[in-house]
Amino acid sequence: MEEALYYDLRGQRERRAVICARVAADTLHMAHDGTLWKQLSMVDDLRERLWTALIYLEHGGSEASATANRIIMESRYKFCHFAPMIALQILVRDMSLLAPDAKERLGEYVTNELPHFLGNDMDYVGVNDNFPSMASFICLIAGQMFHDEAAFRVGAERLLQFKELLRRRGVSTEFNSPTYTPIHAYALAEIASWVRNEAVVALALELEERTWLDLLGHYHPQTLQHAGPYSRAYMRDSAGRIHSNRYMLLSLLGERLPEYGTDTEWNYESLTTGQRISAAMRMIADFHCPTRLVDMLLHKTYPFTFKAAFDCSPSSDYGADAEPGLCVKGVYEYPAAEGLIHTYMTDNYALGTSTREFHNGMQTDAFHLLYRRSAPVRKLNDVGTVFARYVSDDKEAGLSMNILNDEGRKLALQHENTAVVVYKPKTFLQSGIRRLALQLYLTLGDDGAVPDEIYLGEQPVAGEKGESASLCSIYVKDGPVYIAVHPLQISNLGRNMGISITRQGGFLAVALINYEGPARNFSAEELLGVCNGFAVEVGSGEKDGDFASFRERCALSSVCDSLSSSVHTRYRITRTVKFSREGLELALEYSPFSEGVRYMSVNGKAMDFPALELSGIMLQ
Repeated sequence: MEEALYYDLRGQRERRAVICARVAADTLHMAHDGTLWKQLSMVDDLRERLWTALIYLEHGGSEASATANRIIMESRYKFCHFAPMIALQILVRDMSLLAPDAKERLGEYVTNELPHFLGNDMDYVGVNDNFPSMASFICLIAGQMFHDEAAFRVGAERLLQFKELLRRRGVSTEFNSPTYTPIHAYALAEIASWVRNEAVVALALELEERTWLDLLGHYHPQTLQHAGPYSRAYMRDSAGRIHSNRYMLLSLLGERLPEYGTDTEWNYESLTTGQRISAAMRMIADFHCPTRLVDMLLHKTYPFTFKAAFDCSPSSDYGADAEPGLCVKGVYEYPAAEGLIHTYMTDNYALGTSTREFHNGMQTDAFHLLYRRSAPVRKLNDVGTVFARYVSDDKEAGLSMNILNDEGRKLALQHENTAVVVYKPKTFLQSGIRRLALQLYLTLGDDGAVPDEIYLGEQPVAGEKGESASLCSIYVKDGPVYIAVHPLQISNLGRNMGISITRQGGFLAVALINYEGPARNFSAEELLGVCNGFAVEVGSGEKDGDFASFRERCALSSVCDSLSSSVHTRYRITRTVKFSREGLELALEYSPFSEGVRYMSVNGKAMDFPALELSGIMLQ
């Protein structure tokens, strides 16, 4: 492997040694008395125990190695998608400080669990691509280590599935997730480092490069954050907080990250114990990101656009433990689809959309706005985000929440700094419903500070609470960034207010309300015909002048949103949405029942769906 092709492999190893030493020094006493596991996110979780053992063994030293061996011997082994890979990472390194009985225990565990990773459930089937990425590593390394040719063949064939996916699409099905897409790169990097087969290594390096194109292509240097849209987002991802991709970037880029070594929330001292272990774990691999990609994507010329096609399998909201072939009354199937992710960046913000959703969409940020409140960004609260969730009843957002499930289904289309996002509620929201609303969440600034200015139509909103009985545009100024939100058709199922603004934890929630009242039951057919959504325009003082001028211009924009049917369509329902402003028209027509899309258009022309396109970058 030509190390000169890849960015700073020596620096990656030096940073790894430093963080593993620090984690060991900070946590060994807690591992001895058992308090470490109580501080981690999942108590007694095998994955986190083996992560810790690997970090200690990577660090070396008698105390750390003895503790790692004890962790391995005392852990309770069970099926886990992650743990067999970690066990093999320990074994393949053939660490001299790994005790024979611990080595035997890990080998037995991998051998017992290997059959789980050989079947087609672990293939690239158009859903959670991090699973087949890890399963490829498991099959290849286990096959190589235990002389299991069949397992090795399964791993190699699985990588070919990933290549086939990326031959037809620009990104994986599990595209641009700050938490899960890094796992693809991590597993592929470890395959390239440890497999002794030239063809497999070459393929892994090719796939890792494509994954880094997704990750670095969505890095927005001016906010120090990972821009959307996200296939799978946790609240910390949506809110622009610390996530897995930050640790990967730290490992890869080191001093080239502006916050490296500074006293901010990104600094090691500011991380929780769990975050420190996660950061060290993400830095274990040697990442093979070509130097040319780092040089190109850390110096983006604005405006910068990332477009990529993806596809996904059908899904539903029914649990993954359902019996094969089981059909349950009332369980609505979401169709297989092909879609486009689109991110538009300026120095002040990054607006991202996804035309379709990943899986059942409960974690998909099909709309995400990332922006800086001040320049330069020096701390997390200098970064703002806006994202959306359809919610029922009194569910409230909070950064302490791991996931705030999106209870709606959505489509989106975008042209540069303007997007249209079309929503409907999911069909399981049927019994005892007191409230149905689409909520846009704005992360608050220092000490919960609200944006500089908010308007409901022409009326300014004082503080953090506002409401309007009628639907009107919402205007927000936050630092240098201006945001205009124009409601689409918001079906009135019974409500006193059409729009409300309230504070929810670290967020300002702007609700577009379909229903609010006594507990009520809805049928699936009723819910499928419910309309919600918005158009958004993003601007800045630099481009649009003062905020009053921006509001005045955006007030001229118009929205048309209607449901129709005819005898020729056998009275099937069609929803047609059109947003217009000077020089731009965004339009779409689709079936809210089947989610079949007739068209998406920009200025009357079918929207372009390139396989992969990054502005100013020639792809090899």
